[in-house]
Amino acid sequence: MKIELERVYQDAITPVKGSTSAACYDLHAYLQNGCKVIHPDGVVQECEPDYAVDIPAGGRMLVPTGWKMRCPEGYSIDFLPRSGLSFKEGVSVVNTPGVIDWDYSDQCYVALINHTNNSVVITHGQRIAQMRLSPVIPTELEEVTELSPVVSNRAGGFGSSGKQ
Repeated sequence: MKIELERVYQDAITPVKGSTSAACYDLHAYLQNGCKVIHPDGVVQECEPDYAVDIPAGGRMLVPTGWKMRCPEGYSIDFLPRSGLSFKEGVSVVNTPGVIDWDYSDQCYVALINHTNNSVVITHGQRIAQMRLSPVIPTELEEVTELSPVVSNRAGGFGSSGKQ
C-alpha cells in the first residue's frame, strides 16, 4: 500500500517513521505561511507566518503539514496524537483520530488542543501528530424495531464492564 504525498511547500518535512517497526509516520508542523488558533472564548486568530505559535490554555490550533496526501480508495489516513506531546505537554489531536478520506485533495491540517492551564508553544518543524493508513470497512445502516439478541450478561453504560 502507498500513501501519495504532494508538497505544498518545497521545504515541508517529509513524514517519517521513528523506527522501522513503528506503526505510524510522524507529522511535522509547517508554520512559515501562518495558521489558525482558536481561543477558549471562540475568537479565531489568524497567525502570521512564524516559527513558533502559542496555543493558549484550553485553546485549539489548526496546524498545516505542508503536504497533500492521497491513499488508495477503501482506506483513510488517520491522524493520531503523539504520546510524548500528549503526556509531556498536554497537547492532543482534537478529533482523534482526524480522518483524511481517500478523495480529499487539499493540504492536510492537524487540529490540536491544549488541555493544560498554560499556553504551549508549537514550533515550525515540530512533530505534532502521527499518521497511519487504515482500512475502511464498507457498511450499511439498517433500522430495526429491536436489536438482534446477544448472549451476554453485560448491561449498563460507561465503565460498566468492570463492575462486579
